[in-house]
Amino acid sequence: MTRLEPPICRSFHERLGANVFGNTETAYDDLAASIAEYEKTSEVNSFSSKYDDVLSGSATLTDQELRGLDLFNGKANCDKCHTSSADPASGKVLFTDFSYDNLGVPKNPENKFYSLDVK
Repeated sequence: MTRLEPPICRSFHERLGANVFGNTETAYDDLAASIAEYEKTSEVNSFSSKYDDVLSGSATLTDQELRGLDLFNGKANCDKCHTSSADPASGKVLFTDFSYDNLGVPKNPENKFYSLDVK
């Protein structure tokens, strides 16, 4: 019986070699590196929102949008985690402070993560 290979696996093999999945120690690192490279592309991070246009000076916010931004950066405290200032490294607004914040959502007891045997 011939095992069908998903197209994404063929892509990994073409770029990273035929044995890319043969060693689990390096396979996860290779997959993570591939995802990181993809996330750098304009397909994922095109920075083409209206907010990006406002920051570049090619658009303006409506009065309603300005009130929303004031709420975002003020009373709603959204900007405490989703910063609306430019990232020093990229110069782009990423809307993240790169931290983890527990919002009080309870654990899902069906999630197998909580029963992993971590060494």
